[in-house]
Amino acid sequence: MEPARFLNALKGLGTVCVTLNELVNTWNISGDGNPTRCHCPPSRLFAGPTNQPSRMLKKSHNSSLIASARSRPAQVFKIVRALTSPAPLVQNPATTALTAEAFQKFFTDKITVLRQELPPTVDTLSELETLWPLSGPILDRFTSLDKEDVTRILAVAKPTTCPLDPCPSWLVKSCLEGLLDPLSNIINGSLEQGVFPDNLKEARVRPLLKKPSFDPMTLANYRPVSNLPFLGKMIERAVLGQLQQFLDDTAGLDPFQSGFHPGHGTETVLVAITDELRRQSDSCGSALLVLLDLTVAFDTVDYDLMIHRLAMSGVRGQALNWFNSFLRNRSQCVEYMDQVSDRSPLLCGVPQGAILSPLLFNIYVRPLASLARSFGLDCYQYADDTQLLLCLEPGATSIPVMTHGPCSPVPSTIVADEEENMGFSPVQQEPESLHLQDVDVCPQEFSQTGLGQNSPPFPRKESYSRERGIREAQRRSLSIAARNQAD
Repeated sequence: MEPARFLNALKGLGTVCVTLNELVNTWNISGDGNPTRCHCPPSRLFAGPTNQPSRMLKKSHNSSLIASARSRPAQVFKIVRALTSPAPLVQNPATTALTAEAFQKFFTDKITVLRQELPPTVDTLSELETLWPLSGPILDRFTSLDKEDVTRILAVAKPTTCPLDPCPSWLVKSCLEGLLDPLSNIINGSLEQGVFPDNLKEARVRPLLKKPSFDPMTLANYRPVSNLPFLGKMIERAVLGQLQQFLDDTAGLDPFQSGFHPGHGTETVLVAITDELRRQSDSCGSALLVLLDLTVAFDTVDYDLMIHRLAMSGVRGQALNWFNSFLRNRSQCVEYMDQVSDRSPLLCGVPQGAILSPLLFNIYVRPLASLARSFGLDCYQYADDTQLLLCLEPGATSIPVMTHGPCSPVPSTIVADEEENMGFSPVQQEPESLHLQDVDVCPQEFSQTGLGQNSPPFPRKESYSRERGIREAQRRSLSIAARNQAD
C-alpha cells in the first residue's frame, strides 16, 4: 500500500464516526471498503521506482531494519546474523504433520489443566472479599493526550507489525503528520470512555521451537509467541505512563522487584544478591539461596484477583473500568506455516506481548514477596523469576524453625518450578531441621570483600542496615590492626 492511498483511506477519520468501535473499524478498513491485511514484505509494499537498482533497494531495506533496532543491541546482533549468515530455506518434513489447530488445543488445554489442579484457596477467596481502602491516593481516570504526547508515544514504539494490522507499522510512523488527528481521537476515546476496543483484543500466536536441538514433533517443545495489533499497543502506552507514574508516587510496587521497573534490571538483582553473599562470607556467616521459576506465569493470572489488586493499589472508577475491559473478552488464534486456527477465548492471563502486561504482573505477584518475608527470608524478583535468600549468623549449624506471619495470600494460580509444577502454598507443615553440613551453603569463591563501598541498589531497613554497618566497621578495624601489626 502506498502512503498516499493510505492517507486518503483514513481522511476524515474521527469526524464521520461517533463510537470508539467505529473509529477502530474505519482504521482497519481501506478506502474501497475491504479489510486490508499486511501479508507482503515491506520492500514490496513500498518499493519505490522500478528503475532503481535492486541492490540499492536491498541496502536501503537492510539499513532500515538495523535502524529500527537502535538502542536494542540484542536485536541488532540478531538482524546482523540473519543478514550475514542466513539460514537455509529448508523445511523439516516432519513438522508439516503438525497443524495450527493442534497447537491451539495444546496451548489452551495446558492453562485449563493448571487452573483445575489449583482451585482458589480460602485465603484467596477471603482476599477478594476484602473492602477497598477509603483513604489514600486514587487514580480514578486517565488524562487525555495532546498531539505532542501522541507523537512522543509513536516515536518510541517499536516498528513491529501484526498480521491483523491494516498496514505495516513503519508506514504509520512515516505518515504520522497526517494521522495525528485519527490516532488522538482513538486513544483519547478509549481513555475517556474507560473501554478498550474489542477489535484490538485478538492475538495472533506463532509457535516457536524453544531450542534447535529439541524434537520438533513434540508440542511441549514449542512456546507461544503472541502478536497484537499495533494500534492497541499505542493505547496501552498512553495508559502505561500514567499508571507507572501513579505507582512510583505511591510506592505501589515492591522495592525489590527489578523486572520492567525503570532504573532497574537483571544487573540490579545480581549485584544485590552477590553483595549479600559476600557480606555473609566476610562476617563468617552462612547463606542459603533458593531460585524459583513460575511456569506460564503470565497466562495464569486470574482476572478477578488482578482487578482487586489494582483497586487495592488505588486504581478506581473509570480507570479500573478500562483495565477490566482491557483484560476480559480476549481471544487468540494460532498461525502455523500457511494455516490459521479458529479463535479460542482466553479465560485468564495478562496478554502475552502487551505493553502493560509486565507492569500488571508485578502488581499481581507482590503478595509473593510479602509471604516470603513473613518467614524471615529476603526476596528478590525479576518479573516471574524469584530468589529467596536466608542469611544465618556465624556458627549456625541448622536452619531455625520459621513461623508464618500475617501477609496477603499468594495467588492460587501461581505454580513454582517449571519442570515439576509444585504448588507454592502458605499451609504450615511439620518443621524439619536442615543441617548445614549436608549443604554447600557458602562456596569459597564468595569469601571476598563486599561489592563496592556505595549503598546497595535496594533500600534497606534502618536496623538491618545499622547492624550490617557495625559488622563491616568491626571487620575493617580488625583488618587495619592486623596490617599495622604486620608492618
